[in-house]
Amino acid sequence: MVKLKNVDSSKGALVAQAEDRFKLREKDLEEKIEEKDKEIDELIHDNKTKSENTLNEIKKFYDEEKERLEKRSIDEKQRYDKKLNSAIEDYEEKISEITNNHEDSYLALEDEKN
Repeated sequence: MVKLKNVDSSKGALVAQAEDRFKLREKDLEEKIEEKDKEIDELIHDNKTKSENTLNEIKKFYDEEKERLEKRSIDEKQRYDKKLNSAIEDYEEKISEITNNHEDSYLALEDEKN
């Protein structure tokens, strides 16, 4: 009986030691999981921040390019309008010269006729 009691108490001590080891291991693993969760949260936050910064840079680039192209378009339109107006003025001057020449010729013919 004494032997059985000793065996039972040794088994109980071994079981208690094993339970303690498992509890320590469980606690250690839970701490590691918490650390990894924090690392993952930090990585997610860092990636989110980087993504937002990249998005803001892209938006800024887009806005700058849009503004640059709009300005270029306006400048080109003004340049072409200026060219067109100059060409119109040249043609109007030529038409006026031709008209004056024809009138002079007509008047000269009328003078000869009389």
